Amino acid sequence: MDKIITNFSLETELAGLFAGTAVMLEDCYLEGSGRRMLGILDAAPGFISIESVDVKSTRIGRMLPVWHAYAFDGLELAGFDASRWRLADSALERLNDLLGLLRSGDAYFEDCLQTAGVDDPLQTRGHLAELLKRVQARLSLDSGQPVSVEELAALAEMSDRSVRNALSAEGGARLQADDSGRVSNEEALRWLAGRRNFKPTQRRVMPDQLATMTDMLFAAEIPRFVETRLHQLSATWGDYHAQFHGVPNPLAHEAARRSGLVPARIEAAVTLPLTIKPEECLPLARVLEVEPAWFTYQVMVALFPDQIDMLLNPGSWAAPETAAACGADAPNSVIVELTESMLKHGYLDIPISAKDLFPDSDFGSKGTGFEGTPVDIVFGSHRATTDIRMKSSKTLAPRKRFNAWFNTELRAKPGDRIRLDKVSDSEFTLTFLPT
Repeated sequence: MDKIITNFSLETELAGLFAGTAVMLEDCYLEGSGRRMLGILDAAPGFISIESVDVKSTRIGRMLPVWHAYAFDGLELAGFDASRWRLADSALERLNDLLGLLRSGDAYFEDCLQTAGVDDPLQTRGHLAELLKRVQARLSLDSGQPVSVEELAALAEMSDRSVRNALSAEGGARLQADDSGRVSNEEALRWLAGRRNFKPTQRRVMPDQLATMTDMLFAAEIPRFVETRLHQLSATWGDYHAQFHGVPNPLAHEAARRSGLVPARIEAAVTLPLTIKPEECLPLARVLEVEPAWFTYQVMVALFPDQIDMLLNPGSWAAPETAAACGADAPNSVIVELTESMLKHGYLDIPISAKDLFPDSDFGSKGTGFEGTPVDIVFGSHRATTDIRMKSSKTLAPRKRFNAWFNTELRAKPGDRIRLDKVSDSEFTLTFLPT
């Protein structure tokens, strides 16, 4: 199994399982049944492939990014209650059932996978099982239950053998287990706190509706945000139920009336996966009573992360020869070209290529409440203490904003540059380089 487990690798494995199942139905049940399952009934007989599967729209597929964030990053996304994932009819239980039913190694099912064009063996085989194991381990820990050695190994990203060795270690590194080999929740938390790769669970919350919205939403959080906001506002909309008496989902119809969108698009906006269209952002923001630019930015970054980052931070996407023409950065520094967006919002967006300038512990994640180890940044006559947040796959940025320095003191304009120099692991300086 490839050790790198991503949302894409999980979707690929799940799509392969669904495509193989469709081939099996076509072969064993009725001709056309497999194609009907995938929604491609008009395709030619025998035309079933992994590319035919719209995995993100399936009950299990739409939850993969939510589970991945929980299992590997320790993030319980806003709008999702992990404690409900163990209910008998939950999507997570259905994933468990699916993996148990479609046993790997069955010769006939392997033939079905090959017929669907799935690599043999599956390049990502085992990723879904590993995801399930990690989610279940974290659920046990977060619910206050005792945990097994195997669950501790998943949480600490260690081998089962290494955890078992800790049972006979000396001093504070010793792990205490009961006679059945299970570890109490309190002891598990104590021991995990000393493990470098363990990430305690962080529960994200929706942005404060009464404050200026600056928090970034994950793609999976946006439909839940829209749904939550609509329910909050509906209390102020009067008796719209009377107007839409007998109509399914009167809330969607009232929101549609207020936004100018059709009810089906309102229903789509609150449903995973994220399918909000760019042109729908403004009317949705208005009916949600949020800042249109903020909401549009959330949606566009979620749908087109690389393209938006390319527009906001062209320097980090420049071809090597272009970067060289602008002057190579020194080993302990990086030069950032200011954009109109940076000047407007006060961010200093640093290309991901400069990540090694900062210790790993300095990095926080999107939103508040998930800060890394702070560093000092000296700029002009000022000193600020801030962590460095991972904005995207291409960009880092100090959480501190520099609006006043950029616009009032420097009177910077797009195209001007800022050089960041590393003094030590905990101190950096910013130098203004006007054009």
